[in-house]
Amino acid sequence: MQTLTPQLAEQFDAKAGEGVVVTEVEPGSIAAMAGIEPGAVIVQVNRKPVKSAADFKRAVEKINGDKRVLLLLRKGDMQQYLVLRW
Repeated sequence: MQTLTPQLAEQFDAKAGEGVVVTEVEPGSIAAMAGIEPGAVIVQVNRKPVKSAADFKRAVEKINGDKRVLLLLRKGDMQQYLVLRW
């Protein structure tokens, strides 16, 4: 994950400060199996906006024992909700 700088936002057709960009996905990981690819922008975690990599990290650290997270992803003109469970 990386905070969307103005340069990255332009590269990924997004708005700076509105989400984090996925820079790498480990093959075989839960994210890879769910279809998350580099270049996707994560806009929300559990319905709360994320504006930086630090916001994303804090949101994920709050996940309790059920080990589920709801993500709002944007790639180009498409947005989708995705639940990851581990």
